[in-house]
Amino acid sequence: MQHFGEFISNHWILWSVFIALLGMLVWSLIAGITAGIKQLNVTEFTRKINHDKAVVLDVREAEAYAKGHILNARHIPAGSMEERFAELKVQRDVPILVYCQTGSTSLRAAKVLEKKEFTQVYSLKGGLQAWLESKLPLSTD
Repeated sequence: MQHFGEFISNHWILWSVFIALLGMLVWSLIAGITAGIKQLNVTEFTRKINHDKAVVLDVREAEAYAKGHILNARHIPAGSMEERFAELKVQRDVPILVYCQTGSTSLRAAKVLEKKEFTQVYSLKGGLQAWLESKLPLSTD
């Protein structure tokens, strides 16, 4: 423990990078919690698809969507969400399940939908990575 201060002074760049990364991680966690968007795990997400006639929305880029997506998912990239949300053509009270690759981009896209007064917007916690880790299928249609 006595060498800790010496380590910091000798390796201040590494220490600064560590603090910056730690800060970004904490910020990401706090932003996810305070976003107000309910995050569903894979089981809850699948249940909503099967029982609530939910709309599934993939907000990844076109190349990623083409490589594989959840069956019947509609594709609107997150960067186009503001301009293209009207393409959903659904009632504002229909459940909308949003996902991306890791779950962070879908939170931002879901927030846009919430601001447009959609009342049931959910994000897949862990994104498509969590879906694949659960050994669930993808579609390329």
